[in-house]
Amino acid sequence: MGKHDLALLQTFIQESIESKHILFSYQNLKAHTVCNNNQLIAINEGVIATAPLATPDPTFLVKSGSLYEGLIHRLLIEHSFIPGNRNIQEPFRSYEYFQVPPGYHLNCTFPSELWQAWWKYSRRIQYSLLSTELLIRVRNSWYPIRDCLITEGRFRVKTLGSEIALFERESVLWLNKLELSTTST
Repeated sequence: MGKHDLALLQTFIQESIESKHILFSYQNLKAHTVCNNNQLIAINEGVIATAPLATPDPTFLVKSGSLYEGLIHRLLIEHSFIPGNRNIQEPFRSYEYFQVPPGYHLNCTFPSELWQAWWKYSRRIQYSLLSTELLIRVRNSWYPIRDCLITEGRFRVKTLGSEIALFERESVLWLNKLELSTTST
């Protein structure tokens, strides 16, 4: 995948968010509007992403297993689109827009990256049940993280109401507060 593929993916996402009709192509990818749906097509894979234009809230469907899935996923997260639950039997995974709360950054990573963030965070502050520095998404709600540890080969995240066990290669949605600038003039 080259820089032209990346530029085409970025254009596809941006134009779809703005509900604009598209028609462009490059060597490996092409995109066009069909029946009020923007479609992204990989020459060797067929349709790899779609975005309906006639909906009030933008959504995307991304083909599971596509060579471009990881890159599209990263670009959608950067535009505040979060993935829905993955159904292994469905060929496409949905992404919906999420309004990131002011002062937070949206992450969709493997549990090890959440654990690293937790480790750095927990060393900086005193233990607090009400800290909203790190939040994890569970059953379509956000919960403050009380503890994050690794036991028996699994990542365990404790919230106020439960403990979530995560596998190493499982993706997890979480928010972290943006660092305030400490630079003074």
